[in-house]
Amino acid sequence: MYCNVFYQLHINNIGGIETFLYELARLSYKHGRDLTIVYRTGDPAQIARISRYCRILPLSSMEKPIKCHKAFFNYAVDAIDEFEADEYIQIIHADFKSEILQGWIHNNPQSDKITTRYAVSANNAKSYEEVTNRLVTGILYNPIQIDCEPRIMTLVSAQRMSGEKGVQRIKQLVKLFDSARIPYVWHIFADKVVDMGSDNVMFHKATLDVRKWIKYADYTVLLSDTEGFPYTVYESLCLGTPVIVTPLLMLDELGATPENSIVVNFDMSNVDVQSIYEKSGMFHFEYKPKPDKWLDLLTGKSTYKYVEPEYVKIRASMRYVDTVLNRTVEAGEVYAVTKERANLIVNKGMASYIGET
Repeated sequence: MYCNVFYQLHINNIGGIETFLYELARLSYKHGRDLTIVYRTGDPAQIARISRYCRILPLSSMEKPIKCHKAFFNYAVDAIDEFEADEYIQIIHADFKSEILQGWIHNNPQSDKITTRYAVSANNAKSYEEVTNRLVTGILYNPIQIDCEPRIMTLVSAQRMSGEKGVQRIKQLVKLFDSARIPYVWHIFADKVVDMGSDNVMFHKATLDVRKWIKYADYTVLLSDTEGFPYTVYESLCLGTPVIVTPLLMLDELGATPENSIVVNFDMSNVDVQSIYEKSGMFHFEYKPKPDKWLDLLTGKSTYKYVEPEYVKIRASMRYVDTVLNRTVEAGEVYAVTKERANLIVNKGMASYIGET
């Protein structure tokens, strides 16, 4: 006979119930309590995670009736007749008065075999009692154990993904991070997506507003073969974010030092990913932009006054490639362009006016 059996209709790949079952399994394992989780269907990854801490078995594999001292149920009680227990306990995980769950109770029959009900919050207990006229015995807050979680290192790159920009080095560094199980996320803002073979790398469309990302990062990464005076590194140092960079010839001139930079060899032979990770978030340095003399070179007083461009809507008459949007516009598509571009496109017979935005 089992001591405690928890039935779950379906174990999702993610979700609060799944976290609840995982934390309950960890709690029972830590304190030596017997626990078995039974399910009809489930996500293999979640099942594998929970199985480290308790028995977790498909309902179809169990001998019927399932004899136990305590049988626990969450939302679904469809298998309650498969159990023979001293106590039948239901856990109320939801606010059944919320708009999204209106009618759920009435469409999902409850069981008179339930001997005890607990809710995970006082609000859930109150709403369940009001909706069902069934008594909730008490409150059982969700179990949780907070481990010492590793810090996730954040990297940012903003570049073209052409050969001289060190694409192969990026791939190599990704592989080194992943092989060492370094917890990190690498945001790459680029003109195209290159498969890096890692879920830790996230590509974003190139943006004109990358500085806030550089400020947010632990490191800015630039692994180019050659650069003239790289703005990515310059911006990063000005924003107080250290850089991971190849030994570019102007680094000394730029003011890259061990206090603000990690320089990796072109062949990546000196990369120490553990050191990179351990140093992340630990850099504190002051950096002043280089003095420039552009105002000595530029002459005359400006007469320029910015005028906000006027946009109008046009409807494409045919399928064509818009070189400014850098994409194909489908026939019949309505989109907004500046008035000047609208005139050009309409005069070519490629679109017609809809009206001003």
